Amino acid sequence: MITVAILVLAIAAEQCFGQGLTCSSAYDRLPENNDINVNCGPTMITLTINVCPVQYAVIDPSTLALNSMHNLTQCNGTLDTSVDPPVIKFVFPINDTSENACGNSISIEQSAGSGLFSQYSKVETVVIGGYVDTPVSSNTGLISYSTNLNYNFSCRYPLQYLLNNTELLTSSATVAINTNNGSFISTLSMQLSMDSNFSSSYQFNGTALALKTPMYVKVAATNLTADFFVVLDECFATPNALITTIPADRYSLFTGCDVKNKTTIISNGRGKSAQFTFETFRFVVHNSLPTSTIFLHCVTRLCQPDKCAQYLASCNSSSPSSRRRRAADTSSGTSDPVTVSSGAIYTVDPDAISQSSIQALTEVKEIKGTLTGLIVGLVIAAILGAALVTGSVLLYKMHILKAQQAQKNGADNFAFSGK
Repeated sequence: MITVAILVLAIAAEQCFGQGLTCSSAYDRLPENNDINVNCGPTMITLTINVCPVQYAVIDPSTLALNSMHNLTQCNGTLDTSVDPPVIKFVFPINDTSENACGNSISIEQSAGSGLFSQYSKVETVVIGGYVDTPVSSNTGLISYSTNLNYNFSCRYPLQYLLNNTELLTSSATVAINTNNGSFISTLSMQLSMDSNFSSSYQFNGTALALKTPMYVKVAATNLTADFFVVLDECFATPNALITTIPADRYSLFTGCDVKNKTTIISNGRGKSAQFTFETFRFVVHNSLPTSTIFLHCVTRLCQPDKCAQYLASCNSSSPSSRRRRAADTSSGTSDPVTVSSGAIYTVDPDAISQSSIQALTEVKEIKGTLTGLIVGLVIAAILGAALVTGSVLLYKMHILKAQQAQKNGADNFAFSGK
């Protein structure tokens, strides 16, 4: 009877544990911390756990889940028996922070710069962590020979790495926000449009716009899990994609409340997006080129409504010390500033094109006149050359005729004298 019970348990365990995983006797041991391998990739985090020790501990590997979320299928792992030893994998993106259904923890740490970041006095790091565990044992007795598993993991990314998630045409950036309830990450994006309703997006296909064309810009935040607003500290333009701090190499559209001509702030610090409009222009460094390029950059931050109100109220102060205080204000409820950029906006000056066309037409006429004179000169030279050759031939023939006539006259005189 006991033998039958053991066989039944063995068959049940075999069905439960993946119908008999092939494991080496080297893994006939209880699970250890080094059974989990954590790969912190550039876009995905991959967890790989050796399931042979898990099976040896009489635990079903399929019950492992992220952060005790055993009832959610997206938080369960995938068994891979094609490798030796067989493993169970958990794969999730590093930007899985909008829903974060599996409950990974996201925190921000500050430390002194070291290694590649030794030139920085302070480095902010985003730590994405959590654990993989088994359900709590349902044993109600006094003792148990099974154990509950818990594998901890964490990945550390420089905050700047997450911020510099820039696309080719319109850029987006990721911002880490500290709140009283923890931290989360939001995505900022810039949209350009030809109308105020943003129904006609600007196409980054190289089409050039005329000067003084109204361009509407919107910087919006997504994945906000708290009541935060978008505020633009400063927006400026550069003739190339390089973000520079040299005032002479960039044109400021506005800084705080200091708004330049041809720029109008529609909304700033009052909602989930900030909007402004400006008229297209041309950089002087592109005067020798048929078109000019404009790259937009907006220094942006997210802040709670009351913080935004305080921040915007201080923009009336133009003293350098006030600007430094605003730049240093990264207290709870306010994110660090992030620069969001756009692709190239092409502009063209019709008047410059007309002048270039006139100049080109004048040059063509001058070239035509020069070619006509050259051709006439060549024709005259050819005629003179032909006349010279013809004259030379005639003179030569005349010389031959005279020589022949002189020779004939000499023969006649000799014959007459002989008689």
